Amino acid sequence: MRVYFLKEEICIIEKTQITYIKYMEIISIETDTPYIVINHDKKKKTFIRKSLVDFKVNLPIYFMSCNQSVIINLYYVSLYRLGKNATVYLINGDEFYLSRRMRNIFKDKLITIKQYKSY
Repeated sequence: MRVYFLKEEICIIEKTQITYIKYMEIISIETDTPYIVINHDKKKKTFIRKSLVDFKVNLPIYFMSCNQSVIINLYYVSLYRLGKNATVYLINGDEFYLSRRMRNIFKDKLITIKQYKSY
């Protein structure tokens, strides 16, 4: 399996098929060893054998890590609970714990990204 990060989508080439997933359709990306699970806005999941770090460095700016095992699309955030147990809620009902390290930059990045929403 090969994965290519194109300008507006991810291209996944397998033995029997080629799949394209637009970045704006991705709600979150989670680890589920040994796979990465891409959650789409159409309640679809795609499983890929790749590291989360590979995704982190190649995704557009509106994606951000919540913790070591989850990356979210900031456009799909519906609620952010501050405090000791900071939690991010997405429009599909998923909720993710925000690590201490990420809390400091999450709020500012979320506000900035939401201001410049282009779709």
